[in-house]
This record gives sequence, C-alpha cells and structure tokens, in this order.
Amino acid sequence: MSFGGIGNLLIGDRKVQDFFRYRGHNFYWTMEREFQFGDWKSSSLYQMNWWFSHLLSPKKPPPKADIILYNTSLGRRKEGSKFLSPYFQPLEPYLKGKALEVSHIDTKSYLNPFIYRLFDYKNTYPVNSVLDATAMQEEEKMRMVSYDMWNDVSRGIWKMFGDIPHLQLQAIYERCLCEAVRNYWAFRRLIKETEAKTLVTLSYTDRYNISAVCAAKDEGIRSVMFLHGRKADITEIPADYPLPDIFCTYGRKDTEDYINAGVPKEIIRITGNPQFDSTVHFLGNEVSLKRKYRLPEDRKIILYVAVTCYKPMQETGEHELNIKNTMASIDPEKHFVAVKLHPDEDQSAPLYRKYKTDSMGIYKKDTDMLELMRASDIIVIKMSTAGVEASIMGKDIILLGFHNTENLSPLAEYGFPIATTAEQMKKLLENPDCSDVRKRFLEDNVANLGNASEKVAGLI
Repeated sequence: MSFGGIGNLLIGDRKVQDFFRYRGHNFYWTMEREFQFGDWKSSSLYQMNWWFSHLLSPKKPPPKADIILYNTSLGRRKEGSKFLSPYFQPLEPYLKGKALEVSHIDTKSYLNPFIYRLFDYKNTYPVNSVLDATAMQEEEKMRMVSYDMWNDVSRGIWKMFGDIPHLQLQAIYERCLCEAVRNYWAFRRLIKETEAKTLVTLSYTDRYNISAVCAAKDEGIRSVMFLHGRKADITEIPADYPLPDIFCTYGRKDTEDYINAGVPKEIIRITGNPQFDSTVHFLGNEVSLKRKYRLPEDRKIILYVAVTCYKPMQETGEHELNIKNTMASIDPEKHFVAVKLHPDEDQSAPLYRKYKTDSMGIYKKDTDMLELMRASDIIVIKMSTAGVEASIMGKDIILLGFHNTENLSPLAEYGFPIATTAEQMKKLLENPDCSDVRKRFLEDNVANLGNASEKVAGLI
C-alpha cells in the first residue's frame, strides 16, 4: 500500500489526509519522505526531546537578521566556517552579513550536552532554542486529536490492510506530524524575533522545511528554496502541497520535470546550484593531491562515493553488494579504491572495513570531496550529486547497477556506463569514456555554471 493510497482512504466521510490539516495547511504531503525512509521508527526518546532541548539550550535570544538560512543537516559542517552548512558558504560574499543561519538539532543530537557549543548565536543559531510553551501546547493538542482518529482508523485501515500500514501511519501522525507542528511554531517565533524578511530552505519535501515555509507564509515573509542535493522522486505535486514562493532549479531538465509534476511555472527560477560554483573554480593540482592523501601514483584511483546512510538500500543489502562487487572487479596492481564516506553515515565505516585490503583507503566526512575527486581517475556512484561535480571536472563515471538499475543518478538517462555485474565492471574500468554524454548532461542540467551563487543571492 503506497503512502498516497493510504491518504485517499476514507474514514467516515473524510479522507485520511484531511486529518493532517493544521491552521489552513495540509501537512500530510510532507510526511511521505518519513514513510518512505522509515524515519517514523527512529528514537524512542522522541517524547522527551523537548525537555532536553529546554534544559540544555543556553536560551540566548536570536539576533536581528534580514534573512534566515535554514539548515536541517547539522552534521554537514566544516570547522572554522562562519556558516555551519557548506551549502550556504558560496552565498556569503553576496549576503554581506545580513543572514542568520539556523539549524535544526535532530533527535540523535538532543542528548549531546555539547551540541549547543557549535553555535556562536550571532551568525549561527539553533532552532531548538526558541521552542516555547506555545509549541508544546499545540503539539499536545494534535496528539489528543490523534487518539480519536485512531479509534476510527483501527476499524478501517487495520481491518483492510493489516497492522503495518496502520502502525506506520499512526507513528507518522503521532511523531512526525506533531514534530512538524512544533517546528512551525518555533519558526513563527523565530521570524518575529529576528524581524526577518526572507526564509531560505534547502528542500521542499521533509516536515522541517515545509513547516518552516508554512510559518513564513503565516508571518507574511517570502520563502526561497534551492535544493542542496538530488531531486526528490516526486512525480505529482498535489494542489494543496505547501510550496515556497520562489522555487530555484538546476537547469532545463529538472525544470521540465517540476512543471510536469505540478509546480507552478510562475514560482520557478532557473538559477543553477551554488554548490557547483566551487567545483568550476577549483584549481587543485592532481599530483600534489595524490601525495596529500597518500594515493599510489602508479595506479588508477577509483573514487567510490558511499551513500550507506540511504536506508532503503540498507534493507535490501545493496550497499554491501556494491562494495563487494567493486572490490572483486579491480586489479590490485592497477587500481586503488578510495571510499569517501557520506557526511550522514557511520564514520567508523564497519561495512567498508569488512572489505578493506591494501587496495582500499577510507576517507571520512571531513575529507575535501573536490580534492579527492581531482586526485581520482574514475568516479563510482549509485545516486549522488558527486556525479554532477565529476562531470564538471571532466572525470569518467561508472554507475552501480549490481542490485538493480532503479533509482540511479540522473546521469543514467544520458547513457553514462552502468555496471550490472563484476565482469562488466572490470571491462568498464579499462575504458569508461564519458566525454560525449558528459557534455549533453551538463547542458541540460547545470545552468549558470560558475555564477549560480550570484543568481540565488540576487533572488534572496
């Protein structure tokens, strides 16, 4: 049973999705990602997380700022940076100190008593510090509504489809929706206290970004979204889906996809992605970088871009199959595999250590991806924006299709080589020439290359 299918089921004379409406907004559609990735299951400490935030937060008021930059990826930061998120760094020269980056402290970090030391409370600020009694009261009100709803649900969905959809939907309602409501009220207070005029988000699909956009609409300020990663697999945007006022896109191809999915033309701006500007201007020397990362100069370097944090692939065993077949494909005398860990995955890398040999090196999240990419000869990916950066750098790319060829990087549509067996991978490692398809891909998908930061900052 799909998430959308459950939403259309009737309970009495109302659809399930109607129970997710709050203050004029339909939060139901923002829960699909949680349903797909199983985030509704995480953390039994959810009920306690407000109290930990309340006790540990220094309670410093947010400073005045014209622009709020919302970062939901707290773990993706570089020491010494003014902003916590690398996605906002390209915008710094254009925003001229008018912006405040606020970060959501996720469930995993609530119990870390040192987490609030990451913020300077002048340029960076934790959303959790503005949670107040209003947010808690509204959240509790939604939780009480859920009790009555589930009496009806247990007589409807549970009998029709069994226990799993019922429990998933209940958990999404009682955890994800209530947390979205809490975030909505935190942002309404944050907008009032900072006197901000613009909210900038990095996604349009999860409960945090969407609840922040809803708060911006109700406080009468603009919202701008530019995507930080690959496009979400949403093929249809419902009419009541909460969207930002300005929706930035990468290029011609994704713009067409968004319009076909239902995003209104009038809110779309083709800006390109600021993240890729640094790739264009990167000047690292390949030989010196190989020495810096102790990469053998007499072998081809294969950069394996890990996405072990992607939960659906964990459940199918695809992550293990990909690294197992990759290591079985190489010639130890000709190749060396550099595994770059995703910022959101376990940095102790238990899966990759299982297949570690003298022909593999493991590089943690703090390793500069562009430096490692410049030092490499072939980039191996399943689904990652690293494929775009590799194309900009003129690197050859092999896509991992050992488990299946679904949900591959958008590069697959353009004819980039796909390895479906270890034998095929061996052949591709000898000559994975991508020059022709690389050019077509960049023309269709990466607008304003080198100038996207200026374009996005202009809109903000």
